[in-house]
Amino acid sequence: MQRFAWGLLAAALSYAQNISAGLSGTVVDSTDAAMPGVTVQVSAARTGFKRETVTNQSGFFAFPDLTSGSYTIHVERAGFKKYEQSDIALNYNWTMPFKRNALVKGWQVSGITRGQSGAPFTPGYTLINGADITGSGSQAARLVVVDPTAPPDTRFRAPARGEFGNLGNNTFRGPGFLNHDISLYRNFRLNTERMTAQLRFETYNTFNHTQHSAVSQSTRWDGAGATAQTDPLFLEPTAARPPRRIQLAVRFNW
Repeated sequence: MQRFAWGLLAAALSYAQNISAGLSGTVVDSTDAAMPGVTVQVSAARTGFKRETVTNQSGFFAFPDLTSGSYTIHVERAGFKKYEQSDIALNYNWTMPFKRNALVKGWQVSGITRGQSGAPFTPGYTLINGADITGSGSQAARLVVVDPTAPPDTRFRAPARGEFGNLGNNTFRGPGFLNHDISLYRNFRLNTERMTAQLRFETYNTFNHTQHSAVSQSTRWDGAGATAQTDPLFLEPTAARPPRRIQLAVRFNW
């Protein structure tokens, strides 16, 4: 059975009567190719809400005008197996309702929350002695699964000479992330009717969460058939997305 990637994002927002939100994403297969014509359904178990759409030629789908709450994405297509892969965004905007307080009157909060599970990959291997396992330039060997329930560093062994291995394709996934970009802004009318100003306070990766973007995907073995993996960095993070950034901006319109 073929495999495609699908996404799940749950979000809970307060002040539902003042928030508008949208949910969008992209469905791809295990090679990161866009998947058109996939049925995508968003549902909220607590309210019984359901809405359905179909991805376009770019694999993109969107559910605008959602109320705040916790949602689940269901992705289905005949001949494909369900799998977790997301590139979905929750956009929101909230106008503060405190009209009698001059300090907060007119301020708005907006943001985008994006969650993405990691891309699938197949762990590779290198042999310290450089031995040729298969004798074929087109038929590379894979790792041999010894105990599928063991931790990753003891789950495999190196293939023996002439052995192709039995590790499945794309059985591991890289690191995902959940990122929040939030801004606070207010519009001001200046002395003239045509001129307005907007003061914006913006944050990216607002909560400063560590978001790894890559891990070491290769194992290292002494030789063919070896049972002791010697690379201590296997599956350890090798890169990360940027930390929190803050900026203050003023925009004039006339």
